[in-house]
Amino acid sequence: MNKISVVMATCNGARYLSSQIDSILNQTLVPDELIIVDDFSDDESYAIVQAYQDRFPDRVRVFQNTERLGVNKNFEKAATLATGELIFFSDQDDIWEEEKIEVMVAHRGGASLLYSSGMIIGEEGEIIHENELEFLRVPAVQGTPLFYQIEGNSISGHNVLATRELVAKAIPFCDACMYDKWLGLVACLLNGIRFLDLKLVRHRMHGSNAQNNPELRKRNSDGKKSGRLMRFREDCAMKRDLLRQLFRVPVGEFPHKDLLQLYVDHLETSHRCFFNRTLYRELLKHNYGGWLNLSPPKLRKRIRRIARGELYYRIFFV
Repeated sequence: MNKISVVMATCNGARYLSSQIDSILNQTLVPDELIIVDDFSDDESYAIVQAYQDRFPDRVRVFQNTERLGVNKNFEKAATLATGELIFFSDQDDIWEEEKIEVMVAHRGGASLLYSSGMIIGEEGEIIHENELEFLRVPAVQGTPLFYQIEGNSISGHNVLATRELVAKAIPFCDACMYDKWLGLVACLLNGIRFLDLKLVRHRMHGSNAQNNPELRKRNSDGKKSGRLMRFREDCAMKRDLLRQLFRVPVGEFPHKDLLQLYVDHLETSHRCFFNRTLYRELLKHNYGGWLNLSPPKLRKRIRRIARGELYYRIFFV
């Protein structure tokens, strides 16, 4: 049986922390270790997790940062401390269904990353939405949808089971995106992603994580047309940084590196480009519908968007 680790990053999460930890320690398949790294909390979070370490010294290991690292670096530290062959990632304010670990271990197959769905709950545990992916308006992805992971993300960290190999190759986590998106990208270079269509986490929506609300995200993305140019520039910079780090992941023969390099070149010269026909043709020629996780009718539209340059936005949105 593979050793199982759960890694949790905490920061000022005292209100819901005990419920989250209890739901992990009361699993039908209890993890071999729960690694908790507190990110220099100002509330009682560290005292709470220390109490669990005192009660379960053989299973719970607690650490505290001496300065605030942020979500990505804190999860990176926790993952580095884990010793299991299979690693789960946990938020500090959710509730895991009691069979989550057992079911996910049984269904992993050979994938580098397995993720499930969940339900959305409110501050008092009331159900807000029965299906997390529908709530977030994202599709389920499987296989190696590399371009989809570059352009978007359907994977939430609290739903993830990753292999030790994946975590080792993904460290250091990319600063240009969230750790769950990064794990999905690196998984596409290894043995791929598998989706388990079961609701195994009750993901809590409250004031401090309200950015997950799709309505709020849409309102924040709306605005003046000129804002689209700024967002395009920021998006290009993020993807350039992301892909540069992705090329450094030690995976041996890098899949489709020439096409990805063409995309990087496009991002680096997008400020003087209206539309990159070469990139558009290459993406269509290679028919990477699987990479984009799109049905054929939507594929051309998405590829056209990928191939646009800054001049397009200057002409139509300024």
